[in-house]
Amino acid sequence: AAEQQARARPAPGVVVAEATAGEVERVVSAVGTGRALRSVELRFAVGGRVTAIQFRDGDPVSTGDPLATLDDGSERAALAVAQAELAEAKAAFDRASALQEQGRTTASVYDSAKAAMLRAEARLDAARTDLGHMILRAPFNGVTGFSEIDEGAVVSTSTPVATLEDISQLDVEFMVPERFFGEVELGAPVRARTSIFPDETFVGEVEAIDRRVDEVSRSFLVRARFANPGLRLPAGVFMQVDLVMGSRPGVIAPEEALVTEAGDVHLYVVTPDDTVERRAVTVGGR
Repeated sequence: AAEQQARARPAPGVVVAEATAGEVERVVSAVGTGRALRSVELRFAVGGRVTAIQFRDGDPVSTGDPLATLDDGSERAALAVAQAELAEAKAAFDRASALQEQGRTTASVYDSAKAAMLRAEARLDAARTDLGHMILRAPFNGVTGFSEIDEGAVVSTSTPVATLEDISQLDVEFMVPERFFGEVELGAPVRARTSIFPDETFVGEVEAIDRRVDEVSRSFLVRARFANPGLRLPAGVFMQVDLVMGSRPGVIAPEEALVTEAGDVHLYVVTPDDTVERRAVTVGGR
């Protein structure tokens, strides 16, 4: 009766999945922080009183865009004086040149007039440079941080105005175990994920490889570079990266199907006649 009851039990329910042939990648997983391609703290080259702030916090700016201006009244006056002095020196030099051609002056007078004109030109260049220092301009394309000054503030050369970061691309540095040192190559593909866009994968490549292994962690530093179209990712973003070391043909199956007994690994395969057979397998990468 017990045997009859056992035979009457329904077969256990199972989930069947398809094993497929494909390319199996060897990857090294790590974590890193996305850093701006270029980052600077903006400061004026000279001190003075701020008359205008010409950017908004977080704005994208282009190379040469004016960001802030200092009171330039003295510098404009100095430029006007330098222009007048150059005009006077040039007129004196022209007269000395004409007299020399006529043989009515000495070489020393001509040389003095020429030297005076060159000094006037140098003073004019210096005045223009001083006037240019009154405007703080963006040194490269980037995104500004929050302004740290207000109009009317008196600043010095050590006063930070804001930060400027080029995030058109992001660099991510991460550590790789030393056993892979001979396998990592420049240009190798790297995939990254971030919690900001959990359903997206960003693709980059290895940009640089450190030639020194850390004595404590026994790993070395790798830098990957990722494009950042639309400036969607901010600097400082935490990223999980997968460095692709290569690929090979293999069979891909769900890890849940693997059964380990006494160190051997097997799974159960559904045959064409809907019976199940046990088959030993060798596990590759997970």
